[in-house]
Amino acid sequence: MMRVGILACMVLWLSAGLAGCGTYTVKPPQKPAAVVEVPRPRPQIIKISEVETLLRYFEQIKKLPEPELSKEYERVRQGFALDKSDFVRLQLVLFAILPNASSAEIAQGLILIDPLLKDNAGPSPLGAFALLLNAVLTEQKRLEDGMQGMRVVMQDLKNGMQGLTQKLKEQQRHEEELQEKLDALKAMEGTLMERERARPMKKK
Repeated sequence: MMRVGILACMVLWLSAGLAGCGTYTVKPPQKPAAVVEVPRPRPQIIKISEVETLLRYFEQIKKLPEPELSKEYERVRQGFALDKSDFVRLQLVLFAILPNASSAEIAQGLILIDPLLKDNAGPSPLGAFALLLNAVLTEQKRLEDGMQGMRVVMQDLKNGMQGLTQKLKEQQRHEEELQEKLDALKAMEGTLMERERARPMKKK
């Protein structure tokens, strides 16, 4: 009986040992975490459109004094003779919308911009910009024509006033001459009356 008990105890001890060994697991080696590279932001290239370039150019020529402005206009005009692109054409048109542009320059600007209205108006940015410039030039021409008409009316009034003033001066001179003649007649009449009084009375 003691052997059976000892054997049973050994069986239980071995079973417990085997059970304990059964719970042990070998973990596989972990792989190193992958390094995620963050892409660096590329520098942004800001593109300036042709319309923005023309607007900046207009701001520049507005600030030029008269001698430099004439030189710049001549430079662009000569450039347009070599390169009749829409961009250079619109550069020339910008001179016509300057505040001190004459009526002849405004008319020249309308002539220059006319081909763009027929070919490119609407679809392209330069075509839309050409439409805008044409509206500005048309309004400037209307105002300039109105001012020219007012100048003609004012000149006519000035001429009329000068003619009226001249007539008034002539009338005043005529009246002065008449007054002088009247005064001379009165003086002559007074002299005759004094002579008549100075004569001796004839005795009857």
